[in-house]
Amino acid sequence: MKGRLFAILVLGLTMGAMPLTAQDLVIDHFDGTATIRTLEEARPGIEVEKRESVESFVGSFSYLNIAVDMADMRLVDSVEFLHGVSDPGYVREVFQMVAGTGIYDGIVASFKYDSYGAFVLESDYMGVYQSTFEMDQPGCDDVLLENAAMQVWPQVQSDAEAQSIDLTSYDGLVWWFPFSGGCIPGFAYLAPVDHLFDHPYRVAFIAFPAGYYLKHEIGHTLGLGHLSCYNDQGERLEMCEGGNMGYLPWSVTEDGEPRRVHENDLYKTAAINQFILGWTSPTGETASTGTLTSSMVRRLAPETTAPRSTFLEVTRSGMYRISAHRGHASENSYPELLVIPSEVEHKNWYISFEEGDGYNPTQNVYFKNAQKLEKVTVRYQFHYPDGFEHSYREALLGVGECVELEKTVEVCNEALYGSEEADVSVKFPGWRTRRTTSRRVAPRP
Repeated sequence: MKGRLFAILVLGLTMGAMPLTAQDLVIDHFDGTATIRTLEEARPGIEVEKRESVESFVGSFSYLNIAVDMADMRLVDSVEFLHGVSDPGYVREVFQMVAGTGIYDGIVASFKYDSYGAFVLESDYMGVYQSTFEMDQPGCDDVLLENAAMQVWPQVQSDAEAQSIDLTSYDGLVWWFPFSGGCIPGFAYLAPVDHLFDHPYRVAFIAFPAGYYLKHEIGHTLGLGHLSCYNDQGERLEMCEGGNMGYLPWSVTEDGEPRRVHENDLYKTAAINQFILGWTSPTGETASTGTLTSSMVRRLAPETTAPRSTFLEVTRSGMYRISAHRGHASENSYPELLVIPSEVEHKNWYISFEEGDGYNPTQNVYFKNAQKLEKVTVRYQFHYPDGFEHSYREALLGVGECVELEKTVEVCNEALYGSEEADVSVKFPGWRTRRTTSRRVAPRP
């Protein structure tokens, strides 16, 4: 299955989970297992544990970049059209951004930064290959790009053999094509595929040379879907936030001015996606493949009252202060994500404050998600032992606004402290809840 920008993301949803009043999924990412704790109603307090395998995306992943010229269009021409640069050497620099060695250095650093050192992206670049297919023919779509890739694949294999390159040593393939207004900018498979080539690869196709597209599509190859939302009428917006995997259409500068998307803009992977990929830990520790600097290790702030962690599982009523999902977790004194186990099997609720989550490494500027300014985000997602499903946004809460989750749990945005921290109250059944002056219950699908 594939994820795409500006096209429908096809995902098989399994939303018909049966409610269990005393079961929740506890995910222990770093040892590769999940613990399902079942509390027997007849014997309260007795826990029965079942351990299942859960894949965590930690460690080093390698991608091979392969560029393709079409019969009627060259990559260098589309780069000139998009960026005003006709130098063929610039094309190589664009592709090198994935390796973190070119003028668009940032993709590798961005993934490592988002994962707190748990996910390291490595890549090589094979060069440009010639296809006989025409880009501007009717029906320019994913099938055309796949066919062009398979057409030049034998030549790639031959070159790799001549250079003693083991193609099967790569986890994924990133295919680059000239940009045409009639083609989709990019798409990717959500899991490894073996029907296109002679080896199962994680595969992404890019038809727009920009850093944010690359990070977005690589995110899809890790299994991530878009972060889906609902409008005021309860209609689902498939492309709402682009998954925060490097791409977001609505952003503003720190001064609140609209920001035009730059080809090297990189958005931090959403807190919920960091969590489900196994990149965060309730202790702030990480399964890093390399040595982290002291600045990347979570520091202890004397005034901290909440646990210093990238996420916190919430099982009791109370007030929780969360840090904005911006920068590295070591820069925060509070969790970036609250996880509330649902009474529905395999379902969790996620609370975050993701106001500032954009960065441009060449311009050295931060920018924000315009839609989420001064809002606390409430999401839910099903996470099964063998994979995870869509994330759905249930509500955006301004100060004083609340939402009821499954008619039992109340979550309120009690206070914001600039764009850095938010106070969120969580009230479980049986507790006396204080009603705020403004109240909104999010529409349900």
